[in-house]
Amino acid sequence: MFTSDRSKQRQYLKQAWGKYTKQEQLEPLELQLAKIVEKHPEYQNLINNLNSEYFPEQGRSEERRVGKECRSRW
Repeated sequence: MFTSDRSKQRQYLKQAWGKYTKQEQLEPLELQLAKIVEKHPEYQNLINNLNSEYFPEQGRSEERRVGKECRSRW
C-alpha cells in the first residue's frame, strides 16, 4: 500500500478496519492501522462514513464555512 492517492488510502484503511471488526486475517500493515483506529474511537465514525464530504485534513466543511459567512453579514 504505497500511494499518494488519499481516496485509495482511505479505502485501504476502511478495508483493514472492516476486516479487523469481522475478525478476519490481517496483513501486518492492516493490523497496525486497525490498532490505531481501535485506540481512537473518534476515527471509527469517519472510517465508517467514507462517503462523507468532511475529513479532518480539510478543516471546516463547506457548509459550516458558508453558514459562518452568512451569519457574519447580519
